[in-house]
Order: sequence, then structure tokens, then C-alpha cells
Amino acid sequence: MADVARRNLASYNNVEVRTERLEEAEIDPRSFGLVTCVQAWHWLDDETRVQRFADALYAHGTAAIIHNVQVTPEDNLAFWVRVQDVYRKHTPGMEHEGAFRKPDDLPEHPLRGSELFYDLRQIGHPWRWTLDTADYIGLCATHSNKAALEPDVRERLLAGIGELIEAEFGGHVTEHYVALAELARRGA
Repeated sequence: MADVARRNLASYNNVEVRTERLEEAEIDPRSFGLVTCVQAWHWLDDETRVQRFADALYAHGTAAIIHNVQVTPEDNLAFWVRVQDVYRKHTPGMEHEGAFRKPDDLPEHPLRGSELFYDLRQIGHPWRWTLDTADYIGLCATHSNKAALEPDVRERLLAGIGELIEAEFGGHVTEHYVALAELARRGA
């Protein structure tokens, strides 16, 4: 991605594409008006990420944390409940625990509680997609928890999920999400 960004932004003299960990990056304090994190907030060190964002922003600059939250409406619950049996069979301990997130039960703003930020806003856009069995299995194979499995265990799990989709769900799965933009302003 960084190479694509460098290529697409090459004509802009004021853009620098850097590939380094936020926790280790040397960032001039209060030098940005906007700091964004897309689909990666959960990967950042939870002890330092809020402070690192605040340090990078000048007073009243904006932090934007953008991600998708999977939700499960009642009319789409059957697959998600049933597939847990496949996880229990092939990868005990990997199955979902507890209730599935409802469309109106969004997580709290990740900067809530920080005295460094104010004017917290959460903007959501619901969306869904329907995948056939092969596409869904291909997507599952990219999830880090599945990619980390031993190859034979991963193959059995994915085959079991595929068999379930074909046998009980008409060869397709619909996933529902809310795309969230969580915005906040840096205090003075």
C-alpha cells in the first residue's frame, strides 16, 4: 500500500509516505491538523495510542478513527449461531462467546474518557454484502486468527464452514456492518 501511495502522491511535494510503527515513529509534536487510523486502531498499543495521536495534532486538530463493526440483525442470526458448532468441532476456543452485536449496539468512541480530546462524534453508515461460499471461505482464510492456524487445522475448519454454507444456507452468507468514522478534536 505504501508503494501505491508513494506512486499516486509523487507529484505532491508536501507529502511523505512513511512505513513505521506509530509507537516508534519520530513525529514532530503538534504538527498535524488531521491524524487518521483506518481499520487498525485495535493493533496499536493501547497504553500509548491516545497520547501519540494527541501529541501529533496541533490544538483543535482532528483525530479520525475509521473502522467497520460487524453487527448481526435478528434475521441474519441463524448462520452465525450455527457456524459456532463448526468452530467448536475444529478449533475449540475460537468460537464466538456471548451475544452477537446488534445493529444499534455500537462500541463507545475509542477516545471517550480521554481529557486530551473533546467534541467526540460518531458517524455510522450501515452496509452489507453477500458472498458465495468460495468468496466467503477465501475471505475467512485472510483473517489473522485463521491464518495463524496450522495448515491442516485451517483447511478442516474452512472446509467445515463451506459445507455448512452449502448444506444449510443456500451457498451464500450475508455479513452486516456499520462503517464508523469516530472523530474528535484535540484540546488546546
